Amino acid sequence: MRLPSISDVFRSVDGHRVKATSQEFYRRIWNAVAAIPPGRVASYGQIAELAGNSRGARSVGHALRLVPVSRELPWHRILSATGRISIPVAHSAHKEQIRRLIGESVPVIRDRVDMSRYRWQPDLDELVWGPPVFDWSMPEVDE
Repeated sequence: MRLPSISDVFRSVDGHRVKATSQEFYRRIWNAVAAIPPGRVASYGQIAELAGNSRGARSVGHALRLVPVSRELPWHRILSATGRISIPVAHSAHKEQIRRLIGESVPVIRDRVDMSRYRWQPDLDELVWGPPVFDWSMPEVDE
């Protein structure tokens, strides 16, 4: 029986090593995030559920940090389940997220968005067939 090599277990995602089994889940996360329309937001848990892991909310944040630099994703549309911005206030991305949301006519009051009004509710086609699939080619690990 052949033992798996390090390249069988880990792959490179924009310079970071991640488990190969996580890659497919990250791609599904990125597809779900890419499907969120302007002016709408989703929670980390909602995206995890759409990606196929209802208990994977923390993985959504990790996957967003690993988005290949060449890809643009509307990361700013992802919030906590209560609508709160999860990025620490001291981080520059906190203000950038607010700026982008306001630019899409999503009001942010005290670092929070009204989820009952702005939460993305995918239509039946999106729920049945899933979000659109984009090509998220990832480079292989150099050995």
